[in-house]
Amino acid sequence: MTVRQASIMPSKEEYASGHILVKFKPGTSAEDRQRTHKRHGGRVIEVLPKLDVQVVQVPRGSELTVVAAYLREPQVEFAELDYRVDAAATPERGR
Repeated sequence: MTVRQASIMPSKEEYASGHILVKFKPGTSAEDRQRTHKRHGGRVIEVLPKLDVQVVQVPRGSELTVVAAYLREPQVEFAELDYRVDAAATPERGR
């Protein structure tokens, strides 16, 4: 691993292990979503309905590889790691 790769690769402590977040483009059928998950070894474990984002279980340690694979799919709007967020670092609402 080069110094540049080390600086852009997140540490495992920065994101949740064993799952990723995936959002499909509007109009993607349920069947196409299921086929995409099957092709990449993913399984939907939760849906965030207001965002239309799926939490997808993947083998631990494969998160970066699987995100890259999903991003190559034309029907995927985005796929990303589920980064940990420090609640103290988020802005307060209403201010």
